[in-house]
Order: sequence, then C-alpha cells, then structure tokens
Amino acid sequence: MKKLILISAIALMSGMAVMAQKAEVLYFKAQLGCCVARACDMLQNDIKTMVESNFDASEVVFKEVRLADPSNAELVQKFNARSQTVVVVRNGDSEKFKDISTEVRNYLRFRDREEFESTLVASVNENL
Repeated sequence: MKKLILISAIALMSGMAVMAQKAEVLYFKAQLGCCVARACDMLQNDIKTMVESNFDASEVVFKEVRLADPSNAELVQKFNARSQTVVVVRNGDSEKFKDISTEVRNYLRFRDREEFESTLVASVNENL
C-alpha cells in the first residue's frame, strides 16, 4: 500500500512538472546524409545548449521533432516545418508561437552566436 501511495505521488509530481513548463522550443529535423547531418546536429546542439543555459527546465523545454515520424505529422503540417525549422511555442496555447527559422538561417550564415542567442532568448521570453 505504501508503494502504491509513493508511486502515485511521484506520478502526480512529474505530471505537475510537465504542466509547469511554460514554453517549448521545437527543432524540426530531417533524416539527412552524413555530412549534412553533422551540420544539422551541431546546430541542434547549439540551440539546445542556448535554451538549457538561459532557462530553467521547469519553464522551457527543448524538443527535437523528427519530420519523418508519422506521430509528428500534425506538428509538421501546423508549422509548415522543414529541416532546421525552429518554433517557440507557449505551452497550453498552441496558437501562440513564433517561427525563428529565418534567424536560424542567419546564424548559420554569419555564425554570430551572441546575436542569435539574444534573439532566441527574446523570442522565448515573449512566449512565457
């Protein structure tokens, strides 16, 4: 009986933690060839690191969304996503989002990490 109560309490707390997250940064990723995949992975790691270093995990979560996964078809269609599309979404309000893919492309072109990070942080803060 004690185990059941403990398990129930843990499940309730973890459910509340997920609900407490105020925003998500969705990174859409395609199945790519080796060279392109490495560049895509580096970009994904940069964005994930920026999110995790600037926001508490209870407020903002980074999520990889695979384009080829059938369970993601609705998200892909909703955000008209392609590889390296990045969307900031307010949790609980799927209509409030910001596509920052143009800023991502500029980051890839000019490699100005500081400017991109400030843009990313501002976009997330707008959706908190």
